[in-house]
Amino acid sequence: MLFGFTSCPDYCPTTLADLRLALSSLGKQAERVQVVFVTVDPERDSRDALKKYLAQFDPTFIGLRGNVKETKSAAQDFRTLFQKKAGGQGKAYVVDHTTGVYVIDARGNPRLFASSARGERFLSDLRVVLANP
Repeated sequence: MLFGFTSCPDYCPTTLADLRLALSSLGKQAERVQVVFVTVDPERDSRDALKKYLAQFDPTFIGLRGNVKETKSAAQDFRTLFQKKAGGQGKAYVVDHTTGVYVIDARGNPRLFASSARGERFLSDLRVVLANP
């Protein structure tokens, strides 16, 4: 699970692409993994926008959104921070947010917070979580 927004210029698309690559590297075990993207910009990220955005990476990725109050509550539960900032180059605003991927086991227990989903270390950690439900 990761927090982000569909107009994120760098972290979100890179991480979603890395997660897709990690899943393809897992082979059959990938069926046991569900990527969940929680928007921190519910004012702009509609359900349709989330679905369309995530389908670019993998049609199985799920997007979640709530209203602003619900989003703040969920972010607080995961100790994730986000805030609107004035945008540049014609953008009304951008959203600064905590970057990282939460790996939650099948029982709903947080098992890993990875600052990046890149590379063999993340893949190795994910395999450990899958092997030890």
